[in-house]
Amino acid sequence: MKSRKVLLGLIAGFFVCFAGIATAQNANYKSTKLVEIGPDNIGGRITSVVVMNHLDGEIAQLYAGAASGGLYTRTSEITDVWSYQPCYVDGRELTLPISCMAKINDSTILIGTGECIYQPGNRQNKFSAIGRGLFCFNTNTKAFTPIDLGIDEFECIRTISVMNIHDTALVFVATGSTLYRLSIVSDEDWNDHEVVFNGPVRSIVLSQQTN
Repeated sequence: MKSRKVLLGLIAGFFVCFAGIATAQNANYKSTKLVEIGPDNIGGRITSVVVMNHLDGEIAQLYAGAASGGLYTRTSEITDVWSYQPCYVDGRELTLPISCMAKINDSTILIGTGECIYQPGNRQNKFSAIGRGLFCFNTNTKAFTPIDLGIDEFECIRTISVMNIHDTALVFVATGSTLYRLSIVSDEDWNDHEVVFNGPVRSIVLSQQTN
């Protein structure tokens, strides 16, 4: 009988403790200034966001990339809703497992696909998809242009970082095992790539220095 009372006391204590934690978490959530804006009509996680400013400087265009759901866009107006941006290449619609994005200029977004947790024998493969390489997205024409550089590693792109110098964009692309540098003069003018570093890179921070 005594052991039963002890057990019931432990169970009651557990529920009281759990309720207290839940209440504290709820209070902390309500006290933050973060507001969930979506998109919530996707089939995967949001991996990256790019903000394109309009000429008026007030309303911006938001672009969100999903791990398995493609590209979504909306304005910064609180009442606006997200819309799916389909990707067509040579008349065929592709689903882009977006892993990262970076702004090249006022009308171009560079999109990387394929999360690096996708590896042969990796038990987490069910949470990710193998990529389709690099894509340029033109925000004016809504066109996707695949960037074919013949690099097999681009099926898994971890992160992208861009630095604009005069009329050329220097693009650093990190895969699961190599860091590449590319030069872009226009959407269709990609210079030869080069290897900057051999090894896994998780993030890139660029610092522009002038003499």
